[in-house]
Amino acid sequence: LGRWFDDVGQHQKSFDSYEAANAEVRASLKYAVETEARDYEIVRQHFDPVPESLPTPVPGDPAPIFIVGLPRSGKSTLEGILARHPRVKAAGELRILGLLARELSIRNGLSAPGSHISSVPPGELAAFAAQYMDFVRAVVPEPFVPIDTMPPNYRLIGLMRLALPNARILHTVRDPLEQCAALYEKRFPHETYEFTYDLAEIARFHGIYRDLVDYWRSAFPGFIHDIDVSGLGTDEPQLRAILAFCGQEWDALVRGDFRSGPRLGEAVSGPTNGAERLRLYESVLGPILSGRAGA
Repeated sequence: LGRWFDDVGQHQKSFDSYEAANAEVRASLKYAVETEARDYEIVRQHFDPVPESLPTPVPGDPAPIFIVGLPRSGKSTLEGILARHPRVKAAGELRILGLLARELSIRNGLSAPGSHISSVPPGELAAFAAQYMDFVRAVVPEPFVPIDTMPPNYRLIGLMRLALPNARILHTVRDPLEQCAALYEKRFPHETYEFTYDLAEIARFHGIYRDLVDYWRSAFPGFIHDIDVSGLGTDEPQLRAILAFCGQEWDALVRGDFRSGPRLGEAVSGPTNGAERLRLYESVLGPILSGRAGA
């Protein structure tokens, strides 16, 4: 109903419908954004300080492409563009990296206070990488380069830098206000994104997520490539830069607009007043986002 009201330009009724639907779902959940903040801080502490000796990328070793970021940030669009390249294939959202990371954490006691990634033997990291690539190669065989688009993999960027130094990390970004509004307007089919049913919690989580990615950027310079997908399909210089970052030669097949669904502020029947729509969100989201909540 919220989508329908938006399509016909009745933004207040649209917002009220989303608010009612999200409140009903939120009331059924046991969730605390403070728990997310503690979990993300533990992830960061595992790599603080950054290990002194980082593995050097080895030419010829596997170089999977990871597209990471929050849902509704353009990951599917970027995947669709890159998958046009004759040497690249989409593997979809693979859960395997997170599962292997959890097993590695349990084996090496990384849940203990003060634990650090340096306690993990190099052989464990090599086995982690081999298990991941074995799984991926069953989905995307040689000689194609696989694209893994599981959103929460941004939590594992530090582990990827140690175990898969040849990996290419593409991080899709979007205007924070638009991003949070889009999350609020999406009913997710599982419990992974329990923060998306309350505007204040969405904004706080967005700050927690940004702070972790900012830390990875400072810890591993040049390992993450940030991409605003808006208009990417027709921006040839940016497309060339992305392919170069991924170690691929230019191919004109990637050029051309690609969309996996309607953009924010655009109805099925045509464009709506996106600015008016976002003003309804700004009074709640703006102060929290500008305060970098979750730091």
